[in-house]
Amino acid sequence: MRYIFMLNLNFFLEKLKGKWHSHQTIYFISSKKVKNYKNIVTLNDDYFEKENGNKYHVLHTIDEKFIDGNFIYSYIILSNNCIKISSESKLDNIKYIEYMYFINQNLRISITYLINIQKRLAVSFNSYIKQASYLS
Repeated sequence: MRYIFMLNLNFFLEKLKGKWHSHQTIYFISSKKVKNYKNIVTLNDDYFEKENGNKYHVLHTIDEKFIDGNFIYSYIILSNNCIKISSESKLDNIKYIEYMYFINQNLRISITYLINIQKRLAVSFNSYIKQASYLS
């Protein structure tokens, strides 16, 4: 069972590789403010380290502030094109929950929630388009 799980994780990690143009809209619920960001994100073998030939583990994340001793990190593969990633702070009682959907090999979207105990602080909508030179 664990071997099949790792193959599914590898499937998602392979899909993430490439140069992505992203557009992010963040809505802060209490202040009702909206922020928009555009970025270029490149994920390649430098972000992932091969282990035992065909298994990967993550070396770096896009936002490293969610990775330290005070956070619980987890992911759940919901389907062949959807993964749920979450992180929870033990100190601040803040949860980060992201649903990442792979529409096709060139387009992915994600919806992210930032929650404090039972109250949503912000919601983010992200779209990622793969740059043509990285298309397979």
